[in-house]
Amino acid sequence: MAINSLISMLGALDAALSLCTRCGLCQAVCPVYSVTGNEADAARGKIFLLDGLASHLFDDPAGVSERLDRCLLCGACEAECPRGIKITQTYIAARSILAEYMGLSLGKKVLFRQMLARPERFDRLAAWAARFQWLVTRPAGLLSSPVSQNMVSPLLINRWVPALPITPFHRMEIPERPTEVKGHRVAIFAGCLIDKVFPDIAVAMIEALKYHRADISVPAGQGCCGIPALSSGDMKSFQSLVALNLERFNPDDFDWLVTGCATCTAVIKKIWPEMSGWQIGSKNHVRLKRISEKTIDFSGLMIDIIGVAPMKTGSSSPLVTYHDPCHLKNSLGVMEAPRKLLCASNAFRFAEMKDADTCCGMGGGFCLSFPDISRSLGDRKRDRIMGSGADVVATSCPACMIQLADLSITAPRSFGVRHVAQIYADGLRLCRPQPSDAS
Repeated sequence: MAINSLISMLGALDAALSLCTRCGLCQAVCPVYSVTGNEADAARGKIFLLDGLASHLFDDPAGVSERLDRCLLCGACEAECPRGIKITQTYIAARSILAEYMGLSLGKKVLFRQMLARPERFDRLAAWAARFQWLVTRPAGLLSSPVSQNMVSPLLINRWVPALPITPFHRMEIPERPTEVKGHRVAIFAGCLIDKVFPDIAVAMIEALKYHRADISVPAGQGCCGIPALSSGDMKSFQSLVALNLERFNPDDFDWLVTGCATCTAVIKKIWPEMSGWQIGSKNHVRLKRISEKTIDFSGLMIDIIGVAPMKTGSSSPLVTYHDPCHLKNSLGVMEAPRKLLCASNAFRFAEMKDADTCCGMGGGFCLSFPDISRSLGDRKRDRIMGSGADVVATSCPACMIQLADLSITAPRSFGVRHVAQIYADGLRLCRPQPSDAS
C-alpha cells in the first residue's frame, strides 16, 4: 500500500489512543486476562503496544498481529472505560492497518472476497456442505438442535458443531406481505448463522411477528453483516458487504430492521456507521444512517415496541436461564428485554444464573485460534448454567448457541440451548389467545 495512506491510518489511530489514561479498569473485565493473567492480553496492554505501532509494525508485524488477535472483541473493556474510548473500533482499525501492510493470507482472501462478499457463491458452497456433511461428521443427540463432530479438521476435532440444515432460511417460503398493514412494518436481516445454521430461529421470529400482526418482509439477496472480514482487517470486503446490503434494504420500506443475532445488531447499529468509510458514497451514507437508526434486536422489538407482556407459568414448567451475548449487553446495553421476553413465554419458568453477562468464549474465530482460552471461559459458563438448575439456556446470539451446545456435551447434566425467539414461539403454541386488531 502507499506509504502516505499508511501514515494517515496510523495518525488516526494515535488520535484515538491519546485518550487513554492507563487506569487499568479494563483489566478487571477482560475475559482473556481473567484466564491468562497476562497484562498484554488486557486492553491497557494492547494500547501500550499500539502506542508504538509505527515502530513495531516494521520490526515484528506478525508478533503485533498475534497479540491483537488475542481479543474476543466482546466490548467489555469499552463498556467500562471511563473515558469512553471506542476500544473495539480501535482494535479493528489496527488490524486493518496490519492487514494492509502485511497483506491477507490466501485463505482469508478466498474466504472473504470470493465467498463471503459474494452471497450467491457462499449460498452454493453452504448447500454443498450441507448435502455432503455426512461424509465427515457423525450425529449426536442434543435437546436444542442436532450437532455433529468434525472428524477431519484439526481445528474442530475436539468441538461439536450444529449440523447444517438441508434447507437454509433464504430458500424457505416466506409469507406474502398483507395488502392491509395491521401492525409494524418489519424487515428481517437474517445473518449468516441464522440463515445457514439455525433457520428455525428465523421461523420462530416470523411466527411471533405474524401473531402480533406485523407486516413482514425478507429482502432477497442479503449478505453477511461483514464482521468476520472486518475483524480480520479486510476493510475492502467489509465495505463491499455494507454496500451490497444497502442495496437490498430500502429504509422507506420498513419501520424496523430486526435481527435475531446480537452481533449483527451491534454491527449494523454501531460499526457500519463508524467503520464503513466514505468509499460507499455519500448517498449511501444517508441510507446507512437511517437503516442503523431503525435496526433493533428481536427481543427489543417485542418488548419495547410491540409491548409483549409477561405470562404466568405453572410450577412444573421447565426452567430456562439466560446468557447475555457480549455484543448485545456490552455494545448496546440490552439486558432487560430478552429476560422479559423469556418471562412472556408460558412454556418456561425463568431462573437467573450467576455471571450471566460474562463471555462464553466463542468470539467467532477466536475459539479456533485460541481453543484453550475459549474452553476455559466456556467451562466457567457451563458451571454457571448448571448452578442455575435450568433445563435450557437461552440466548440472543447464534454464535453463542454453538459454543453453549458444545459445552452441553461435556456437562454432567446436558441442557438444551435455544434462542429467545424459539422460547417465545414455544409459548405461543400453548393456545395463547389471539391479540385484538388494536394490539
